[in-house]
Amino acid sequence: MVNETLPQAIDVERSVLGSLIVDMEAIGRVEGILSSDDFYLQSHKAIYETILSLYGQGKPVDLLLVTEELKNKKMLDKVGGAAYISSLAENVYSSANITKYAEIIYEKSVLREIIKTSNTIIEKAAEGVKSVEELLDEAESLILGIRQRKKMGQIEHLKRYAEDVFRIIQERAERKSVLTGLATDFTRFDSMTAGFQKGDFIVIAGRPSSGKTAIGLNIAMNMAIKHKIPVVFFSLEMHWEAIVFRMLSSLSGIASGSLRRGFVSTEDEWYELGTAVSELSEAPIYLDSTPSLTIYELRAKARRMKKQYNIGAVFVDYLQLIKGPKTENRQQEVAAISRALKSISLELHIPVVALAQLSRASEVRGGRAEVEAPPKLSDLRDSGQIEQDADVVAFLYRKRKRKNEEELREDDKKEIPVEVIIAKQRNGPVGSFKLMFQRDRLRFVNIKEDRTEDDRN
Repeated sequence: MVNETLPQAIDVERSVLGSLIVDMEAIGRVEGILSSDDFYLQSHKAIYETILSLYGQGKPVDLLLVTEELKNKKMLDKVGGAAYISSLAENVYSSANITKYAEIIYEKSVLREIIKTSNTIIEKAAEGVKSVEELLDEAESLILGIRQRKKMGQIEHLKRYAEDVFRIIQERAERKSVLTGLATDFTRFDSMTAGFQKGDFIVIAGRPSSGKTAIGLNIAMNMAIKHKIPVVFFSLEMHWEAIVFRMLSSLSGIASGSLRRGFVSTEDEWYELGTAVSELSEAPIYLDSTPSLTIYELRAKARRMKKQYNIGAVFVDYLQLIKGPKTENRQQEVAAISRALKSISLELHIPVVALAQLSRASEVRGGRAEVEAPPKLSDLRDSGQIEQDADVVAFLYRKRKRKNEEELREDDKKEIPVEVIIAKQRNGPVGSFKLMFQRDRLRFVNIKEDRTEDDRN
């Protein structure tokens, strides 16, 4: 009995199955689109599975062989008998539109799963057992699960990809630029990475107060202001007001503390501040300072921003503050967040830059040494999965001596050399370089190094 309340396309299912029986070559056009579960009728699921089974074994597929295979599996009567299989084949005139028909079946399947999932959410909400926050998280997880289960990559012959890559090489050769991705405008960062690449998940990590937010904002502003690339910055640690203060300080060159207190006295400072406000106002920078943002909310917002504003990069400050799915422990939660961020970069075909917190391991590893030890990949806090998922991992390392509080406060007023250690790069060299951190103005600037470290391949 067909349930008329659920989306289905029985006639289209019959047409597709008939086409596959009549035209074996059509199987390759639909097997990457449809699974047996996408068919509405159980009998159609069984017939499709049988066709794929024969095809997968390298056997011919036709009316007699499909019927015989169903008979051997004792499934023939359950699917309507030999007469029904014959009727499927008899009503086919052409398989020319089979891909379109397969997409219709797939869409109906997704709609049914959405209805099923929605009913599950309604039932859980009616039970009143879980908190609203828990229910929202579970609902987001269930809906996201539909997308992840249903999304199938299209299988293409290598010829198409080879030709596309050849065109990319030609374009880059004509442009004569070392950059193949988005420029950070930090000279050594760009020369080592060739820019932030589309589809890459980039992690910039450091200990508290190492300049993570500053360098993230600096790169985001460089992309948006200098190169007109729309970017979105998700700040989970700071309110939007604090972020804008930081941006204005960095752009104007006026100390952050002075801006916060309203200590802007000279005409030059007012001019620089006004210019900074104008630049920010005109730049395609979008800011979201929602606290306790879930990974599902972040994904949904990023998709929306990509569709509405065609954003070229996503920045997250910082990774460990994102709320992940309910898991057994914190490590599993952060691992799920890390995988989702990588997935977003691939889906939207843009770089996703996540700032991340390092554990205290590097400080402990230094023991009683006068200088703190440099960080390692194993210092990424809460999950080793971040190291696995990231295409690029960069550490901010201040080769500083252990000082008392008064000496540290004095450091805040100085320009501080910071070593940027590229500890992992999936498609490029690892190594390190230095930037100057103007801490009072919350900005990093390029410096010329007397000795350039060789990049380690």
